[in-house]
Amino acid sequence: MFKTLATVALSLTLTGCGSSSSSDPANSNNNSNTATDATLSKIAGVWDASTTIGQVTDEFYSVIRNNGTFTDYDYLGDSFDMGPNCYLVSNGTISDQGNGNFTVDGSSLSISINETVNPVTITVVEGNQAITLTKLTRLESSFTPTCP
Repeated sequence: MFKTLATVALSLTLTGCGSSSSSDPANSNNNSNTATDATLSKIAGVWDASTTIGQVTDEFYSVIRNNGTFTDYDYLGDSFDMGPNCYLVSNGTISDQGNGNFTVDGSSLSISINETVNPVTITVVEGNQAITLTKLTRLESSFTPTCP
């Protein structure tokens, strides 16, 4: 599957399959003591956006930069895509609108950050769907090989 941070709704739909999801805002444990509105500088970094449903994992990563650009890396050799051993790369832009609101390639979404846990997590919400990403220490240069 090809998805970008801009089309996070696709991964939200995948995450929402099944009975209840821990990433559903209705089931969220986030409260004002742990999650705060994100800023672009706080969400800059490498994030794991992989999802697992049953025995199938879609390995997916996003790299967000302070300058408002991001790159998504979708590993095609996982049990979801069952493709070649390479990362499908897509690029986009993210703009901080304030108070945890962002536009990503024209789509509006909100992001909260929980810096009280290790590793740090962000929750991306579009409409009534949410997905939680985990901050990694992994370097962007490790996402190789890229697909032709």
